[in-house]
Amino acid sequence: MKARAIIRTLLLSCFCMAATPALLSAKMPDDQLIVGMNMNNMLSLDPAAMTGNEVVGIIVNLYDSLVELDPENLSRVLPSLAKSWEISPDNNLITFHLVDNAKFHSGNPVTAHDFAWSMKRLLTLNMAQANTWKSYGFTAENVEKLIRAKDDKTVEIELPKPNDPKLVIYSLATLRSGSVLDSKTVMKHEKNGDWGNGWLTTNEAGSGPFKLDVWQAKDVLRVNRADGYWRGDAKMRRVIFRHMTESQTLRLMIEKGDIDVATGMSVPDINALKANPDVKVEEVKRRHALLRCHEPEKRRIRQAESA
Repeated sequence: MKARAIIRTLLLSCFCMAATPALLSAKMPDDQLIVGMNMNNMLSLDPAAMTGNEVVGIIVNLYDSLVELDPENLSRVLPSLAKSWEISPDNNLITFHLVDNAKFHSGNPVTAHDFAWSMKRLLTLNMAQANTWKSYGFTAENVEKLIRAKDDKTVEIELPKPNDPKLVIYSLATLRSGSVLDSKTVMKHEKNGDWGNGWLTTNEAGSGPFKLDVWQAKDVLRVNRADGYWRGDAKMRRVIFRHMTESQTLRLMIEKGDIDVATGMSVPDINALKANPDVKVEEVKRRHALLRCHEPEKRRIRQAESA
């Protein structure tokens, strides 16, 4: 089966449905994915400031984190930028060991210093995504001392108060606030002490399988494959997100094969797709699904909790 003949995914607020038409349109290239979604609430691409489910699916493809969830077993944490980690006997210190070959889209190497800086930035800006880390006891005042780079490839996270370190690791895997930013690139665009927030609203500085090409608010967002990605190049050359708000329009475009992924569809339209003999609908009871198109022979759907 060609790469084009893949699952059409319908994402809802509480669960997602996957629908596969038996016959697909041949209008679009095999290595291009089209997503229909409502972009009204997509206000920023800054991982520290993101709100709403819509932007999470974008961020996860632009940035990497230290760890991630196993898409087939969401209770299991897998390595990502961190190839391994250990917890101290007193449960007070988590040490992560980073991979050697990861690079940002700028070409800069991904280092432990970038992660520590990213977390300091998150707590200092104190925007939407800082809340979970503040609940663990991290603050703008203590983060530099507690989340530190021991060397270029070693991160230490010292817990500020008694907590389950496994829960902290799980939070890093599920919350995109733990995305690692290219500190050198971001700080080139800092203005008036904003830690690059203004620039990152419509730009990115990640190491993920895709890099941002263009974003026109409430119109279109396009990402292109980041060639030379440290985990292997994405199978898809391009992913296009189109602003669409009407559920019926999304349904019709799914049926025609004009889009591959739709979000925010109404239950009646999903039921209509279930009744279509040419469409296969599958349910995944998670809050949302994150596309991460870097598998060698298929497009995998990465499922995670909303940040």
